[in-house]
Amino acid sequence: MNVTTSVPKSTAQLLHSGNLVLQQNTTGTIIWQSFQRPCDTLLSMMKMSTNRITSNKVQFTSWKSLSDPSIGSFSVSIQALSLPQVFIWKDGSPYWRRVVHGMSSPICSCLLGFKPNNTEEWNRGNWTSGCVRSTPLQCERVATGGEIGKMDGFLTLNMMNIPDSADSSSVLEPDCKQQCLQNCSCTAYALNIGTGCLSWTGRLIDAQKFSSAGIDFNVRVAYSELGELFCFPTSTQPT
Repeated sequence: MNVTTSVPKSTAQLLHSGNLVLQQNTTGTIIWQSFQRPCDTLLSMMKMSTNRITSNKVQFTSWKSLSDPSIGSFSVSIQALSLPQVFIWKDGSPYWRRVVHGMSSPICSCLLGFKPNNTEEWNRGNWTSGCVRSTPLQCERVATGGEIGKMDGFLTLNMMNIPDSADSSSVLEPDCKQQCLQNCSCTAYALNIGTGCLSWTGRLIDAQKFSSAGIDFNVRVAYSELGELFCFPTSTQPT
């Protein structure tokens, strides 16, 4: 423990909760506590938090290795955004995030045109393998010598928390949509005020539905999948 100033008439005590506290003897005021400076272990009474005013936050950091307890590459903390989000960081860059929904656990589901990559794991509540396309996109069908069929379309998801790692440009709708369609690697696009046209390539990780706010997120799907919208929630629509 690093102490920058001396605190007369104080006592250090390890509480039953596992919290090591330094408090003044006369007032009982807690001057320092280990629960506010955790390492890699989350105890039952600990809380992750972020102070919007001071930006001070309680975060957890991984060990460098199983035998080296020095600070490793990963950390987890809450970011005080418009909607609080839990972030896992790797070497200072976002690695995973999830909007905080009280005490409820997030429930994952595959979008229209996608199916679980591992059905057995999915049915057990293990969603780490993600979803894969039920029908290949037009570019993939052409590349593999399959039937060309009609041009891909977009499934519009309203009020979404969009994935990270988007590419941005200044074009507007409908140019944003066409720009995505003309790029075989583009898997989704969105228009965001102040940011412009956002597009994604590769896998879409950590898209999340909000009950309010959020933006429209347009996911590229094979044209044949758009005919099945009658069985999808009313918050989605083809484009």
